[in-house]
Amino acid sequence: FLWFSILGAGTMLLMNTGCIDDIIINSTALGFVLCIDELVFATFGTSQARTILDKLEDYPLFSVEHHEDLEDHEVLLQHQQNENQTSLGQKLNNIRRILP
Repeated sequence: FLWFSILGAGTMLLMNTGCIDDIIINSTALGFVLCIDELVFATFGTSQARTILDKLEDYPLFSVEHHEDLEDHEVLLQHQQNENQTSLGQKLNNIRRILP
């Protein structure tokens, strides 16, 4: 969440910068700010912590590949069916996870 907030604010800063020199300096600063957590961990993290993180398996992300072959109205129909099957408690939990 914090990374996306910094990215959004930094992008707005770059969009409102007029001079090319300032854009170069500000984009370099934004790149540094977005990577500072990795630099701190690489510098101060223990070798055991780095080994544990290297051995972690990737978390499977949501895939939309099976929707690519469907028409738009078919995807909307599947979405409506999924929404109708979802209980009110699950919907409230989803909303609670979205809100800060």
